[in-house]
Amino acid sequence: MSQEIISAIEQCRGMLLGYLNGIPDARAAEQPAGQVNHPAWTLGHLLLVENSVVHMLSGKAPVDLPANWSELYGMGSKPVSTRSIYQPLEFYVTKLAATRVGMVAAVKALKAEDFAKPFPDEKLRSFLPTIGRAVLFAGLVHEGYHAGQIASWRKAAGLPSIGM
Repeated sequence: MSQEIISAIEQCRGMLLGYLNGIPDARAAEQPAGQVNHPAWTLGHLLLVENSVVHMLSGKAPVDLPANWSELYGMGSKPVSTRSIYQPLEFYVTKLAATRVGMVAAVKALKAEDFAKPFPDEKLRSFLPTIGRAVLFAGLVHEGYHAGQIASWRKAAGLPSIGM
């Protein structure tokens, strides 16, 4: 089962990365036509979530993030169009690769029965009741949702669509 999960989250990540093709770094914080969640914020947010889930599963965060990361990208944060606030796109892509290595390692380390165990963070347990649900949410549901936002952003920004 874990290999199926890994394959699915890798497919979703490929889709996300595909949507980044051709986005000029200088435009990554634009908010055209009401598209509030621009690529720079979206990637930082995905990085925060996956890094946190891997940390809870394995006890070690795959990447060190600056102290203000949650403030910039966490729940309730507000993306702004000031490009200098955000990292270059390549920074996010590199860090997301590292968190994905951590996620894959964490999933491979799980036994089948571990997927049904309660998620370690009690504050999130009502939303993510089990370890399996947290892995699927972070790697598929959440990432796929935000990948779709980047696809919509591309259209609003006048960039060509990317077929998947």
